[in-house]
Amino acid sequence: MHKFKIKTDEYLLSYRFTGDALELIMLGLHENYYKDLKKYLKRSSGCKKKWRR
Repeated sequence: MHKFKIKTDEYLLSYRFTGDALELIMLGLHENYYKDLKKYLKRSSGCKKKWRR
């Protein structure tokens, strides 16, 4: 997870390492980011793991 600002907006970038590659998962505004990320990961992987901040 990487947090950064562009002008007055705060963005978050999620990524993970898969083997030798870096997988970019999601980029978005801070508002509702974790809720949206959790939904995306649940839909895309079918995984029942809980997302941790």
